[in-house]
Amino acid sequence: MRKREKQYHVVYRKPSGEQLALITQLVEAGEIRPVIDEIVPFADFQQAMDHSEAGHARGKIVVKMQ
Repeated sequence: MRKREKQYHVVYRKPSGEQLALITQLVEAGEIRPVIDEIVPFADFQQAMDHSEAGHARGKIVVKMQ
């Protein structure tokens, strides 16, 4: 496995339409790739919360509403 030199910064801000539009552009351009652990139906919401709280999630958990 080849090691890659990566840098990242965590910045907490209030969401804004302008920021979300920029993030959308970066994702669509392939500049950033969100890490999704799993996609679960709303009916399994509690299971997803338990998974997250147990510290087992390796990325975001997406709850599908429909």
